[in-house]
Amino acid sequence: MILIPLSLLINLLIIYFNFRLFSLSSIIFSVISIAASGGLILLWLGGFNSSVAVWVGFIALFGIAVDDGVVMMTFLKDSLTNNTPKDWQSLKDTISEAGSRRIRPLVMTTTTTVIALLPVMWATGQGSEVMKPMAIPTLGGMAIELITLFIVPVIFSYVLEYKIKNKEIEYENFND
Repeated sequence: MILIPLSLLINLLIIYFNFRLFSLSSIIFSVISIAASGGLILLWLGGFNSSVAVWVGFIALFGIAVDDGVVMMTFLKDSLTNNTPKDWQSLKDTISEAGSRRIRPLVMTTTTTVIALLPVMWATGQGSEVMKPMAIPTLGGMAIELITLFIVPVIFSYVLEYKIKNKEIEYENFND
């Protein structure tokens, strides 16, 4: 009851200290709910009950999901700073290009995590009764977490569009 909210709060604070903007931090933090849904679906399909090992697996999943979101957001932000689009169409093109350039590395990370967890799922030896419940949320979450590779750039573009339409920022200054 204490560790999960504490780990989520620490994740949010670390993201905020990195980007210094709550809007970007909340976009990255949104990937946790998507990854958690995948973990919960696989727990339900596998017929596993909640336990400490399961929640440790969720904490690991949250860290991996946030890491992928940070990688995507950092590249999006750097791409906008370097390219400085002048209109809405060039902004969308910059975000699309930056997002597509990060998909392959993030898919490779997700794939290696899933491949590493598959032997744990098939294990029957000593300790497997503890390791399987830890691997289930991470495996399910990583399978669904691929959706976040598309969600982070889309939400980021909507936030920028909203800020630009409300004159909160100019096209030339995306770091406000």
